[in-house]
This record gives sequence, C-alpha cells and structure tokens, in this order.
Amino acid sequence: MILAEYPGYGPRDGKPDEESLVADAQATIELAHRLYGAPVLLIVESLGAGVVAAAGSRERDSIVPARFGEALHNALNSPKQPKIVAAAEHNDWIGRVDNSWWQQAIGFLLAASQ
Repeated sequence: MILAEYPGYGPRDGKPDEESLVADAQATIELAHRLYGAPVLLIVESLGAGVVAAAGSRERDSIVPARFGEALHNALNSPKQPKIVAAAEHNDWIGRVDNSWWQQAIGFLLAASQ
C-alpha cells in the first residue's frame, strides 16, 4: 500500500496545482509498478479521483462510464437487480441510503445465492 500525500499539502514541498498533482500521481503509479508489479489497484476519493483519472488516462487507463455498467446489467442473466441511489453525488451516496436500503440489497444477494 502506498499512501500518497499531495504536493504542497502537509509536510510536502511543492505547488498544489493540476500539473504537479497529476505528475506526482503518475510518478506514484510508476513507483508502484516498479516495486510491486501489476496489477496496481488505485483506490481514491474526492479530489484524488480526478487526479488519478488524469494520471491514469496518460497510463492508457480509462474511467468506465455508467453506460457500460448499464450494458453489463442488461447483458446478465437473472437474478439481477440494479441499485441506483437517486441524486447521489461523489461522496454522499452512503448518506442517502438507510437501513431499509441495505436490508433490501443484502436480502436480494442472499436470496439470489441460494
């Protein structure tokens, strides 16, 4: 695991602008490849999603658009159930679901696995 701190944040020197953030992300991805080999899994949130998307697109990766998830769902055999969180934003979907939502989702998975 590599935890990368942005340039210009915390104790790191540097300027926290798009160019330096993306360049640093590319360097971190390359370091992970050298140290650990493939595959490299990038888990990010908030600003990191945009930074990694930009860096990843320069490493021939891409972000999977929602239409591909919908196409996958449509291609799967039953049982299947899409779970869409209406009006959810980048970081707030978890706050938009309640116990009932989780119970329905987990109940479906348990029923489908039998």
